[in-house]
Amino acid sequence: MERSANLSQEALAAFRAVVRTHQVFVDARKALLREGRRVDLVRMGLDDPSARAVALTLVPYLDVAEQQAIFPDLLAVATYGHGLTDEAVAILVALPRTWVLENIAQSAELCLEHGGQEAYRMLFRIYGALDAPNLASQLADRAAIHSDPEVREAGEARRVE
Repeated sequence: MERSANLSQEALAAFRAVVRTHQVFVDARKALLREGRRVDLVRMGLDDPSARAVALTLVPYLDVAEQQAIFPDLLAVATYGHGLTDEAVAILVALPRTWVLENIAQSAELCLEHGGQEAYRMLFRIYGALDAPNLASQLADRAAIHSDPEVREAGEARRVE
């Protein structure tokens, strides 16, 4: 029995259109990844909310050194809540842990300069995903003396956990 017998022509046409456009996407992705400036292109995509989802899907196709080059950009995406936060955190956690732990403080500093309590809360989450309680503790101490009461509250909430 043919599986498509119970499906409407509209459903079949829609499925075939998805298959065709997916192949166009795969071909375009291959072409982009052959570009010499693919790190710059992915970085540009991470900075553009309308291109961010696609940029995140491209990161696993970069080698580790290229992913490390865009680490600050990935961390920036991961330090505020939106629909792609989990994907960004998963990419960070997939990087070599020792390297991440050695480099996250410097990149986190930039996020904390421009973010408020949300950046602190998201960094607590990232540190948890990295199983880095010492970093979380240091961040909680820093938050506890911050001039912003919402940041202090985020630090205190972390200390209670």
